[in-house]
Amino acid sequence: MTEVVTVIASVKNVPSLRILPHAFVVNLAVYDLLVNIFIDGFAIPGVIFGRSFFEKIPGLCEVVAMCCLWGCTGSLWTMAVIAFNRYTAVCRRSLYCRFFFNKTHIIAWCTVIWVGVFLVDFPNFGAVGWGNHGFDDKMQICVWDQSASLSYSSFYASVAIFVPMALLVACYIPTMRVIRQKATGRSEKLGSENTRDHRLAYSLLVIIILFALLWLPYAFLITIDHSQEWSYQVYLLLIIMAHLNSSLNWMVYAIINPKFLQGYKTTLRRFFCLPEKVKSQGHQLTLSEGRYQIPTTQLCRGTKSEIQPLSPPANATLGTSSV
Repeated sequence: MTEVVTVIASVKNVPSLRILPHAFVVNLAVYDLLVNIFIDGFAIPGVIFGRSFFEKIPGLCEVVAMCCLWGCTGSLWTMAVIAFNRYTAVCRRSLYCRFFFNKTHIIAWCTVIWVGVFLVDFPNFGAVGWGNHGFDDKMQICVWDQSASLSYSSFYASVAIFVPMALLVACYIPTMRVIRQKATGRSEKLGSENTRDHRLAYSLLVIIILFALLWLPYAFLITIDHSQEWSYQVYLLLIIMAHLNSSLNWMVYAIINPKFLQGYKTTLRRFFCLPEKVKSQGHQLTLSEGRYQIPTTQLCRGTKSEIQPLSPPANATLGTSSV
């Protein structure tokens, strides 16, 4: 939980991290926080005391199960939207300028994710009757009741796991292709730009690998084992692996994006009242474009039908905003 709060605090306190694409990182951190507080926090009493612990407190299992589905589904779909954001920025500039240009667009995307997450979980509420929230004796946590509806289990695995995974792969392949094509035509003077573009491709690849390793085994399990014949050890192991994804995202940011690593250091210095060592870069929202860092208001010029390419400003500075 501490690491997720550090991500949010870093974006809030460090000017160089306050760029539009990182709003999705904050949104992802909120979902990860739900997983860390409600799932990881209640997993220990669930394993020790079992179903009886939640039966003593009316409504607790319902709330934990809802937060589990919302946190996991929202986290996976936010990663897919981040991949789509980077794909449009690299490969489809006109789409980027239409759908990711300003704060209104970003807020709209985040709102759509939250509404979509609610709709995915909505069948589990009692009035609907398709699924149900409850304690799972195999996974030892409160989640949806797999025995209540086999069709809902297949629906959840498809919509919440398989579709975001497919979108991640679909965005990564053309993005990597364009980055390689650009790299072949660049001179050694653009080495820093090559590094940033490869960092972007590497970040998407790491997200895909972690997604596949940690979530796909669980998705296949709930799809093929409708009668829950597999042992509880298998269920427990795979659900722990799936939830581990939310605890690793902050490390991915630090490894791939040096600005986040610097942001973590700055946040910790402020928390422990240590001297500041990071120079402020201003509070203007910016978004890097190629090897130049320019204001977002200048990123897309012209009308929707006339998106004009930008020439680098004379006083442009080197920077990156890869998520």
